[in-house]
Amino acid sequence: MAKILLIGRGPLPGPDVKQLGFSQLRTLAFLDALRSADHDIRLVLLVTEGDGQLPSEWSGTVTVTEDGPGWISQIEAATDGADAVVSAGPYNPGRAGAAVAGDLPFWADIPGDPLAELAALARAQDDELSPAQMAAAHAGAAAVLSRADAISVISEPQRFATLGQLSWIGRTLTAAADPPVYTVPITARFGFPEMPARTLSEGPLVLALSGAFNPWVDVDGLIQTLELLFRDRSDVKVVCTGGGIPGFYEAGYARFEQWAQQHPDQVTLHGWVSHDTMVQVLSTAHAGISMDGAGPEPELGSRTRLLLFAHLGLMPVSTVRCELAQSWSQGGALVPLPFNDPSGSAAVLKSLRVQTDIIHQAQRYCRATGELPTVFEPLLNWCASPTKTAAWTEPQAVMAAELESQRDELSRVYSSPTWIALNRLHGIGQTLGRIKARQE
Repeated sequence: MAKILLIGRGPLPGPDVKQLGFSQLRTLAFLDALRSADHDIRLVLLVTEGDGQLPSEWSGTVTVTEDGPGWISQIEAATDGADAVVSAGPYNPGRAGAAVAGDLPFWADIPGDPLAELAALARAQDDELSPAQMAAAHAGAAAVLSRADAISVISEPQRFATLGQLSWIGRTLTAAADPPVYTVPITARFGFPEMPARTLSEGPLVLALSGAFNPWVDVDGLIQTLELLFRDRSDVKVVCTGGGIPGFYEAGYARFEQWAQQHPDQVTLHGWVSHDTMVQVLSTAHAGISMDGAGPEPELGSRTRLLLFAHLGLMPVSTVRCELAQSWSQGGALVPLPFNDPSGSAAVLKSLRVQTDIIHQAQRYCRATGELPTVFEPLLNWCASPTKTAAWTEPQAVMAAELESQRDELSRVYSSPTWIALNRLHGIGQTLGRIKARQE
């Protein structure tokens, strides 16, 4: 048994928690896996203002307002007595882990390529990314990749991308400093029991949308698809839980919300709601839709919402770009939508019928992701004997140090008596040369 400092995103699932997303669910899965292996866990949850109260079950957890005053120092204090540091979920948990690990072994979870997600934001927003945004993303990614002793990612394609990034910064050039990279896929840990497969009886076909309207969501394609569908099928209705991501990206949901106002009888937007309310709303639907946009993020990432739909007994309907959707499509666990083809997608939905065999297969796949000892085997093996990689320095840092050393040496040369004397003699020689030229 090891003493593990686990840094993740809060709040954890609870009946009244709103805006519950992948980061919190990822943290809960890591926590459950480590606790199932009887490790002694000290949990640090990064929260933002307005997240509300944590469930009482986790009242002893250290909560830190991310990017708030002294947030790194607060987390660093929690490392006292730990045998290793583990981060769970994207962005700040990894940044914090890299900052506080010190001499402790550090497992960094990078579930979703941060630069691919930045590329999705660049495609989705009207304005160009600022140099500060790009610099912050690169610096955050480099800090984690440079420090991690082991890394988990969300898919095999992302594992290859991460190996390339490690190679680019020089970490694969020395075998002893090469951190292992493991694929730890998304897991169905939603905090409520699996529901029976939905069947379509008398009444309208209800389609569900759920979760964040991330930059990688093809909002415009979704709007065009539903617009075409509504023209042909007046019996279709759409319910939606979730919305924009405050402080990061809200334009996509704003466009969808504006369009939905034109169809008040067919589209119902609930926004970010409590966990219990989300379950109640989505349980009225028959199928759940996920539609990916262009760019590398869908190819490297994964989709928790597909697991959610299956867990709720809905039939998953999705574009087939991420590894999870590809696997489910090949196994008959979802209805595929054509990519970047609203008319084709509308045609699929127009003829859609609820097929319980598809739902049952999706639920079988979904249950398999909840088998923690299997899914988290790499993490559990590492935590049984946390290992730190050999000391390593970025090539860029070496080059910067060499440049600074050369500057110091030049400064010493320029200020030396010999250089000053030679420089004066050189100046006298140039002056005499000009006088001689004028005389001739």
